[in-house]
Amino acid sequence: NIKKIQVKRDENITRIAKNYTRKLRGLHQNRVRIERILERLSTTVDRCDLDIKSCRDRKDEAGEFQLCQKLDEIKKKIPVLNKEIENVEDAKKIEVSRARINLDDRVNEAMQVIHDIEAAKEARVRLEEQEMADLEKMTSSIIKQIDNLIKAKEVSLNEIDEMGTQEQNRNWVIAYLTVYFVCYETEVGKRYVVYPPSTISSMGIKTKLKGVLGGKKMKSFLQSRSPAIAGLLDRLVDLTQENPVFEKEITKAGIKANILRTTELRVGVKRGIIELKDENWISESQCEVLSKLE
Repeated sequence: NIKKIQVKRDENITRIAKNYTRKLRGLHQNRVRIERILERLSTTVDRCDLDIKSCRDRKDEAGEFQLCQKLDEIKKKIPVLNKEIENVEDAKKIEVSRARINLDDRVNEAMQVIHDIEAAKEARVRLEEQEMADLEKMTSSIIKQIDNLIKAKEVSLNEIDEMGTQEQNRNWVIAYLTVYFVCYETEVGKRYVVYPPSTISSMGIKTKLKGVLGGKKMKSFLQSRSPAIAGLLDRLVDLTQENPVFEKEITKAGIKANILRTTELRVGVKRGIIELKDENWISESQCEVLSKLE
């Protein structure tokens, strides 16, 4: 854009200079023509003077006046023409200077826009550099804090490891596990089912469409956490059915730990039964039967 303005300025100045040069050429030609006329008449000036003197001697006032007037007119044309040439040259200088100033102002305005853009860019770069420096400082601080936390955690873990006494190797260990031991009692007799620690898996639509809720259906979506523990608890069911004395002890313990003994637990069980019905795990009739269990 600046280059275009400069080119336009030069073209405008050249055009103005050519116009005034053309005018000055015409004026100079007129002056040269008049000067030549004066040169031609210079030889006749003396003669005009003689003629004027003769007219004066002859007392020809009219002839004397005409010759004097003609000579004065010729002599006056040169100063007038010189003044006109001077005026045209001054006008040329003024016009060229004005054109140069106007276009220089436009160039300066364009340059000012560029300077403003460069200043804004430099300010933005400095701001981004400052933000990067601040970010690096914050990152360094965060990394240092993380390192301190890791070191503190390692110290805490080491302190925990040093707490207590060293465990001796033992062949047998007593572990307490939460299991559900269920007794189904009907006219035919009793049937026991044990539910080891398990995770709940998704039960397919085919399983949902099976018969009444029973051990097989329940175990279809309960996945044991430990097959070894599940096998051990299944052995507990066999032992209960085979040993009447052990069955009696299990029955006493079951009555004592029965989840249906307290009102609060019964309310929770009934709420769970209703949720199973709402999710189509059991039917309406099954829900009514299970809700009546005491």
